Formats: sequence, structure tokens, C-alpha cells
Amino acid sequence: GTDQKRQHGQFDPFLAKPGVLALPERFQLGDIGKIMLGLGALVSLLSGEWLRRRAPVSKLVLAASLLMFVALGFGARLSHKYEDAAFHFMYFTGTLLALVVIDRDDRMAEAREPQEKIS
Repeated sequence: GTDQKRQHGQFDPFLAKPGVLALPERFQLGDIGKIMLGLGALVSLLSGEWLRRRAPVSKLVLAASLLMFVALGFGARLSHKYEDAAFHFMYFTGTLLALVVIDRDDRMAEAREPQEKIS
């Protein structure tokens, strides 16, 4: 009785309710998001965006990653997995820093463009 209940864990109430989206499907949506972010990063890398002055795909992927890390972090906190939540918020901070650096470089490139065209 109680041993089986402990094995299934904290998500039993979600699985038992009719009409509620089953957990595996919810996790699949998150996994699809992660795959899309990975593909976006791969497209950015293979297209050579990092060689050019602007990186719109990289910025889009990083911004979407911020949302993913926030969702994962809050989910981990709600599940009382505080160590995992701390890691997700640390990844959020690193991603935000990368986005700030890339955006700053894009803005500097935009500011230099008119000067280069005049020369």
C-alpha cells in the first residue's frame, strides 16, 4: 500500500484526475522546446553568425533559453528540488550575461556601420 504510493511520487494527483494533461505529455512539450532551442543554436553556429557583426538567431535562442531556464527553475522549486532550481537560475544568469554581451556587440556594430559607409 504505502510503499507503492511512495514509489509513484508527488505527481500521483495529476495522473489520477480525468481531463488533466498527463505528465509525460507535459514533459514532452518541454523536451520539444529544448530540442528547438538546440536546433536554433546549431543553425546559428553552422550559418557562421558568430563571424558576422550581427547574430539575430543567437539572440533569439538565448532569449528563449532564458524563458526555459526560468520555467525549469520554478518547476524545480515547486518540486522541492532546491539544488536543481539553483542550477537553473545559475544557467539563467550565464545565459543573460551572454545575451547582454552579444546585444552590446550588435549595437556597437550598428553604430559603426554609418561611419564605415561614409569612408
